Amino acid sequence: LLSIKRIHANNQDCPLPGVSGQKSGDGHFTEYQTWKLPAADLSTISIDVNKQATDQGVRIRYKLEGYNADFGEVGGAMRLSARLVKKNLSDFVGIANWHVSGTSPGWSTNRAEIPFHEQTQSIHVVPDVEALDISVVSGGGVDTVGSLLITDISVYRVHNQIRDQDPWLIARFTPDKNKKPLSPWVPYMRPDFSEVVQLPQLNNVSALQFADLSNTSYTEYNFHTPIPPSIQPGDDLLFVWKWAYSVGSDDIASPLVFNRLLPGRYLLRLQRVNTDATQILEEIQLPVFVPTLYYKTPWFIVLCSVIISVLLFGVIAWLYRRRMKARVAHLELLQKIEQERIRIARDIHDDLGSRITQIRFVAETALLTETLPDEYQETLKEIVAGTLDAGHHLHEILWSVKTENDTVEALANYISQTVDKMCSSCNMRYRLNIPPFLPKATISSQVRYDLMMAIREALTNALKHAQATELNIHLFVDTQNQLVIKVCDNGKGFEFNKEYDGEGLKNIKGRMMDIHGTVEWAHAATGGTEVVFILELKNASLS
Repeated sequence: LLSIKRIHANNQDCPLPGVSGQKSGDGHFTEYQTWKLPAADLSTISIDVNKQATDQGVRIRYKLEGYNADFGEVGGAMRLSARLVKKNLSDFVGIANWHVSGTSPGWSTNRAEIPFHEQTQSIHVVPDVEALDISVVSGGGVDTVGSLLITDISVYRVHNQIRDQDPWLIARFTPDKNKKPLSPWVPYMRPDFSEVVQLPQLNNVSALQFADLSNTSYTEYNFHTPIPPSIQPGDDLLFVWKWAYSVGSDDIASPLVFNRLLPGRYLLRLQRVNTDATQILEEIQLPVFVPTLYYKTPWFIVLCSVIISVLLFGVIAWLYRRRMKARVAHLELLQKIEQERIRIARDIHDDLGSRITQIRFVAETALLTETLPDEYQETLKEIVAGTLDAGHHLHEILWSVKTENDTVEALANYISQTVDKMCSSCNMRYRLNIPPFLPKATISSQVRYDLMMAIREALTNALKHAQATELNIHLFVDTQNQLVIKVCDNGKGFEFNKEYDGEGLKNIKGRMMDIHGTVEWAHAATGGTEVVFILELKNASLS
């Protein structure tokens, strides 16, 4: 009796898959071939079902496995109604309907085992009310089929939110010899669909049982009673009863719609069952497959990951090769510069050094002549002193050019030699405080030269102008990776903020600024002057 008439996917008609198999036994079973939908993020499907007309009361239910947790039905409802009637008995001023559909928990074909579920509902009493009508109806529509069991209905008065201890009314279902309810319950339409049964699970309490087997008619029982004066407007009527049910519909005129289907496999199960939904009479199965969009499939994600990884690896490799080429080019340039520095140092030593030595030798030889006038002797002595001073400056230049001296340790050794020469020539005491181990940091040629010239100027000021008798030199590297050199004397000191005509102090500041260092003057603990040179070693390699 059941068949699939039409299928839609995302508002588009789709060809109906063919039938893959049929069989009959306890019920008729039909299986369709898999319906493959177009790929989409979230799909909506609509299925029109064709049901042949029959007067047999059956229920139609459906379930999309993977989408629905339980079977659903398109409609069908039975109800309990309460109506308050005005004095003219023709107008209702208060109506309440309490519907049931589907199957109550624990429903069984064995009435003695069915669990009942208590319900409570209320209706408000308004003025000019004379009577109360209670109805139990087996059909919210004539296509409703199924079973309903309902116990006696107790009605309590609730005054000022306080319920009376005893019910005002108990609408009992009292059977006659044919187990049909007696007056005041009045039947309507198909009383043969109803009977009164005893419920052993509720201590043999009577209950009205509807067994609506027709999709073209229904049954109804009505109870009418006057409202006593004790019930006043403003009170509430509280209805208490118990029921159990299995209610559905024989109608499936509307399409079955399932929204927002994720990619995956589903199974549509469409069943025709008996009125109690305890026996499957017919079942149709339609497998549904919703493909994943290609860009969300595992193989596409893996492929994209591989491509991105290869491209990323290629970019990294290209950047690495480019960086290495630049580094090699930089090292080659440094090597060329170092070779050029070595060549210049060698040329200066071999050419200019030898010429200065020759000039000094000629001047010293001329001084040995006894008949040389005094004014010439003074000139020759100045020439000899000048050549000695030029030799010292040449030695400093050669020291700064040689690459093997680009270390903190070499700088410390050269400062020690310079202090020793300058203090020894003036017969001045000095103390050197230099750690035995210094960091292996690189200091470029220009930085070493400017720093050494600034220190030489500070030593010269202490020896010539401070009237000092002792020098203290302290060289170390602090915790902030800064090279610190302190030159202290015990001389007369000077005013730091005063402007001086000489260029010595300006030269010291200028040289330290050129190499990104600092210099500070302070009063020494010995009473003289303390000059502090500070150079960050991370900047020491600047050329």
